[in-house]
Amino acid sequence: MQLRYHKKPPTGRFSINTNVLIKVNGEWKISAFHNCRIQKPGWIQRLVMRSKSKSS
Repeated sequence: MQLRYHKKPPTGRFSINTNVLIKVNGEWKISAFHNCRIQKPGWIQRLVMRSKSKSS
């Protein structure tokens, strides 16, 4: 996600890949992955970020 204080996404990275690995019989296996495009937050995300910053 591109947060409000970011002018633009980090150079060379327009998505973030998250992996969950498990070790099976001594070998690492990918159990799950998620590839997420970096984008500006929508109105719901902005509302949540605003309410979290006020409560801290």
